[in-house]
Amino acid sequence: MEEKVLLKCNNRNAKAWNIIVILMMCLLAYTVFRAGVVTWNQTEKYDALASAESYYLREIYSSRMDMWVSTIWNGGCIYTVIIDGFIPLVLSIWLNLWISKTELTITNKRIYGKKAYGKTFEVRLDDVSFVNNSFPGGIVLNCVAGQIKIPNIQNRDRACAFIRKLLLERQNEISAFKQEMIFDIPNEIKKYSELLSTGIITKEEFEEKKIQLLNKQTYS
Repeated sequence: MEEKVLLKCNNRNAKAWNIIVILMMCLLAYTVFRAGVVTWNQTEKYDALASAESYYLREIYSSRMDMWVSTIWNGGCIYTVIIDGFIPLVLSIWLNLWISKTELTITNKRIYGKKAYGKTFEVRLDDVSFVNNSFPGGIVLNCVAGQIKIPNIQNRDRACAFIRKLLLERQNEISAFKQEMIFDIPNEIKKYSELLSTGIITKEEFEEKKIQLLNKQTYS
């Protein structure tokens, strides 16, 4: 049977995550600029005190570089840059890499796409036992090899319902096939009985085939 794409779900709000990263880069640039302004103001104070040959200045700072280092570290500039700018940028980049590249494609034979961090996956529909919603805004597939989580996809409720429908249809097909096999076994035994009566097979061969068919019915 030819494989057909039944449903495709792209990433949800991928552009929004890129915009957040850009905003965090702007925030970092602003905090660096603000720290630079504070350092520049201190430089002006240093120059004013230096021109006045302040004794206090010589006691606190040995040079202009010493004043810059003291302002950046002791004045809190470095902490402002790290907390207000660098950490939010790192977190936004991490979130962007985590959930901005996911996608899901469902066919009549398999489910494939990209999960967290853009890692590709592929699983046969027959190997999926259960599907459910997962955080954030994605689905989780219970498979023979374990769980597969696909976060942040569009139409995740529709995707879940669609996969459940496919799994139910597969289960009904298997049940119908087993039922057909059970009903067909008496006819098979009858055929072998006719072959026995005409002498085409021996009694031992007939008994062997009969036991095989009855065992197949039991396991079904």
